[in-house]
Amino acid sequence: MADSIKERILANYETALKAVTVANGYKRTLNLVDRFQVGGMEQNFPVVVEVKQGVDIASESLASIGNAGAEGHTMALFTIIKFRHDPSEDGLSTSKVGIEHEEDVYRAALADRTRGGLAFDTRWISTDEMEVDEDGNRAVLAVNFEIDYRHLLGDMTL
Repeated sequence: MADSIKERILANYETALKAVTVANGYKRTLNLVDRFQVGGMEQNFPVVVEVKQGVDIASESLASIGNAGAEGHTMALFTIIKFRHDPSEDGLSTSKVGIEHEEDVYRAALADRTRGGLAFDTRWISTDEMEVDEDGNRAVLAVNFEIDYRHLLGDMTL
């Protein structure tokens, strides 16, 4: 059986983030991107990103676009960036490095707003306050998006 539209959208988003590397023209490299909890992995990688689906709500206005037998949705998506940074190594503040990670995620997420033609739109909603540990070497921030999409009533794969 085919994957649902939602699953394909999430896979597309994850793939877009995995392409965030300095070699691909971004400011920073995201070392590990996963859609499942990667707790503890930040010990092994300088930058770890968790992609988490938030609430997925019905949208009457999206359902009526182009197909009367469709069900529209707006899905929240949280991109949680966990990173290590030692300012003494490069002279950059942890805050500056966090902002660069935020900019890279924003750019990658919005490069294809339709998620390969599966969604109507991907929108940035907010960035949560960056949390930095007491020694200033580990930080976490979340960049939050919404994705509008639809599928046929009774068949989430179409």
